[in-house]
Amino acid sequence: KVQLGVKYVVWTPALKSLAVLIMLPYMSNWKKWNSPLSGVVTFISLISYSMYLVNLNVVIFFLIKYVLNGNATGKHVIESDWPLEYIFYWFATISLSFLFYKFVEIPFMNLRKKEH
Repeated sequence: KVQLGVKYVVWTPALKSLAVLIMLPYMSNWKKWNSPLSGVVTFISLISYSMYLVNLNVVIFFLIKYVLNGNATGKHVIESDWPLEYIFYWFATISLSFLFYKFVEIPFMNLRKKEH
């Protein structure tokens, strides 16, 4: 068994949360700077709910496990290549999330606006 120390179980998540809390005022001004990074952050924030819906079930369980690794039969056919899987994961997650956002979320938000 691998035993994780208190540092990894308690302090690391707490310090990460504290770092994000401290950075929030700084990050709220990114949009005003017109930097390329602010466009990326804005794009990811727009598709973030779609990423939440898509990444685990669709990308990890279906695309990576069954399609990329060939585990549809229950046995590992192709040897895992984690750097390729990592790149594929982000590409598939962002692409599918954008499509879900554009063709599902936006039309439903427009319907909601018409109701009011």
